Amino acid sequence: MEAQVVEEKAKVNLEKKPRFFRRGFNAVFELSGESAVVFKGLVKHLAGEFFGKRYYGADALTVGFELDGLAVRVMDSGRVKLADVKLNKRDFDEFSVKPYKRWRLPELPAYVGLPMNELLYALESVSKDVRVRFSVVGVYKCRSYVETKTFRVPEVCPKCGRSTHPAFNALPADKRGKDGRSFKCSNCGWRGKVREKTRKVRVWRCDMDRDSCEVVVEVVEGDRCERFALTVFEPEVLEASLPKIPVSVTAKLALKDFYAVLDRLGKKCETVKVEASSDGLTLHGKGDFVKAEFPIKRGSDMLLDIKAKGKTTATYKVDELKACLPRLGDIATISFSENMPIKTEINTPLANSTVSFWLAPVTQS
Repeated sequence: MEAQVVEEKAKVNLEKKPRFFRRGFNAVFELSGESAVVFKGLVKHLAGEFFGKRYYGADALTVGFELDGLAVRVMDSGRVKLADVKLNKRDFDEFSVKPYKRWRLPELPAYVGLPMNELLYALESVSKDVRVRFSVVGVYKCRSYVETKTFRVPEVCPKCGRSTHPAFNALPADKRGKDGRSFKCSNCGWRGKVREKTRKVRVWRCDMDRDSCEVVVEVVEGDRCERFALTVFEPEVLEASLPKIPVSVTAKLALKDFYAVLDRLGKKCETVKVEASSDGLTLHGKGDFVKAEFPIKRGSDMLLDIKAKGKTTATYKVDELKACLPRLGDIATISFSENMPIKTEINTPLANSTVSFWLAPVTQS
C-alpha cells in the first residue's frame, strides 16, 4: 500500500508543470524635431527599400530595448543585407527602461516585435513640428533549465583570434592524431591541441506573453493629439554576429551624389564593380548592350576622403547597395576589402547613434 502511494506521488511530481517567473519592462521614449523625422525615415526605409515589397506590412520589426537606448539588427529575406542600428538615449528627448509592476527586469536587451505597416501608419504625420511619444510594455514568462554545453579549450586561436571550430582546422582528419585534438589554424598556421569539454549550465528561457504586452504611440502637434495602440508580435532575434574582416578601403562620400550615380548605373546594369585606390573610386557596370564607367576622383565634391591599401575591387548588386544607403544624412562612409562584404555607415543628425548596414558581395563565377 505504502509503495503504491509513493509511486502515485512520484507520478504527480513528474506531471507538475515547470515553474515560471514573470519578468517585465516599461519603456518610455520621446522624440521631436529632426530626431523624430530621422526615426520616421529610418522605419520607412527599412519597410521599403531594405526589406522590399515582399516584407512590407507582412511581418514585424524586432526592436531591442536596453538601458542606454534602442537596437535594431535585422536581415532581409535573402539574407544578403544586414541592418545594424543603435539609437542612443542621449538623442531622445526622454528615454527610460524600468521594471513593470512588481516584476524584475528581463535580461536586456529585451525584444519586442512591432507591426511594420501599422507603425508607419502611426508615424505618417510626423514632421519637425511634431512630438512622438512611445510607451512599450513587455511581459515575459521565464523559466530556467539545465543544459549540457560543449566548450573548446582554447576557444580561439591564441595567435590570430580565429575560432578553433573544426571547420577552421587545416589538418586533414587522418592527421589530427588518435584523439583528434591536433589543430592547425587555417588562417595563421598556429599548431596546438584543442580539447573539448562538456559541462552543465543553467540557462534561462523567456517567452513573450503577448496578451500582457502593449505599445502605445502618441503623436502631438500643438493642441492636436493622435494616439495608436499597436499589436505586439513575437520578436525574431538575430543571433548572427557582425562580420569581422580586415578593411582595405574606407571612403567618405556625399550621400546624395553617390546615390544618384548608383541610381543612374542601375538603370542598365544589375551589378556594380567598385574599384578603389588611393586616387579615388571607379564604378564599373555592364548591361546587355552597354558598359558604364563612373570615375570618382579624390578631392571632388562627391569623394570627400579615401584611405586605401593598394588597389581593391569588389562587386555588389546595385539595388542592394542602394538599399544600404538611406538618405538620412549628408555623408556616407563605405568600408570594404577585396571581394568581401561592404559596410555603409550614415552620418545622421543623431550625433550619438549609429546607422550602419552590411552587404554581401556578388560571387564571381
